Amino acid sequence: MAGDFGATRPIGWLALVLFVGGLLLPFAIYPILVSRFVELPSQRAVNVSAMIAGGCELLALVLGVVGWRHPPGKVAGLGAGVLIGLALFAAVAHILR
Repeated sequence: MAGDFGATRPIGWLALVLFVGGLLLPFAIYPILVSRFVELPSQRAVNVSAMIAGGCELLALVLGVVGWRHPPGKVAGLGAGVLIGLALFAAVAHILR
């Protein structure tokens, strides 16, 4: 059907969930990784948490672009784009210092 964009609505909501999850998940994963059960060193736990958050944000960006016609997709796409841009800026500034 031309003009039926209801199929991308769930994708927009999934992108929004991944965006919020990427913001909150590292705070839940880090204590688990440094606990007595896993016993990772603190620096490695930070790296793993950051990689999980980055993966969530990258997937939220892609799905946000797919679900762009709906408000949740726009919020997730713009938010993930801003966070990824800030992360890239911080990485380049760290390399060039």
